[in-house]
Amino acid sequence: MKKPFALDTAIYTKGGFEGETIHSTARLSGSLKDVRAELTIDGGNIRLSGKSVIHPFAESLDKTLEEVLVKGFNINPSAFVPSLPDAGLNFDLTAIPSFSDGIALEGSLDLETPKPTLPTATASPSVRFGRLCHPAGRHGAYRQYVRRPARTGRHQAVGQNRHRKRHP
Repeated sequence: MKKPFALDTAIYTKGGFEGETIHSTARLSGSLKDVRAELTIDGGNIRLSGKSVIHPFAESLDKTLEEVLVKGFNINPSAFVPSLPDAGLNFDLTAIPSFSDGIALEGSLDLETPKPTLPTATASPSVRFGRLCHPAGRHGAYRQYVRRPARTGRHQAVGQNRHRKRHP
């Protein structure tokens, strides 16, 4: 065998969720040095996919993960957490690792809510996900601020995410 050892494997599953038959595929390909990871979940009316490239033996943590792409169609948040609203969310998330202020992912999230149960029809915020480690064990959380323009009546995300400190 020749380094960096080729990799090509897939796991296929079939199940059910909310009355839909769900087929999913998790695939790893490439090499052990550069692993392409792909996930596809298809339930006819429900679809979710994600992909990225992982470098498990990279010199540093900031070079371990490349761009992360996740797309969802007709995803109902209340199916996962009953207290969330019933909706059929369509979204497109692109994120990259950011290590300037700790470990986090930065990127964009395009979100559409075709069902009228949520106040936002569409949104395309710039987002930052993650948790920062602060001295003395304090952690930070990120929150996207949304405002409603007076003329359009639609919600939109504005500005950068702001850091909100939470103390134990």
